[in-house]
Amino acid sequence: MIFLINGTLEMWVAIPILNKALFTSWKYPYVMALDISVFIATTLLIIRASFIISKYKMFHLNLRILLIFQLCQWIEILIARFFMFQYLLGYRFLGNTRKIYHHFWTDNTEEMVPIPNVIDEWPLFLGGFLYTHHFASCIFFLFSVSAERAIASFYLR
Repeated sequence: MIFLINGTLEMWVAIPILNKALFTSWKYPYVMALDISVFIATTLLIIRASFIISKYKMFHLNLRILLIFQLCQWIEILIARFFMFQYLLGYRFLGNTRKIYHHFWTDNTEEMVPIPNVIDEWPLFLGGFLYTHHFASCIFFLFSVSAERAIASFYLR
């Protein structure tokens, strides 16, 4: 989503929807319970998988470190969701409070979410940075594992 800061600076943050009062729906408690249970199950699975990868020596040390760091990137998403929680659910509104912002990209300044001060909305921007970092890490993970395997194969000869 594109934010217009002080009417001059445009900044993109990886957030899909804004100003939608999700907590007013009757489905909200059920969706939140499902969301929390999925994240708890995922966190437990990540901890277990990281322990198994670190304990068993079937992979090279470098590959084990890469796999554990990539698995722990899910915790980065949990932290990002924690920071952006109030904005995603509509506890905190930005711009026009009656308008639901759902565009991912726009060039029209009328459709951008106006923000008078970045300092006041730091959780939104920190959460957006963590989301973007996670997406970039997932994309470059395949390259890093491929490069690690290629270098390891080269030195095995």
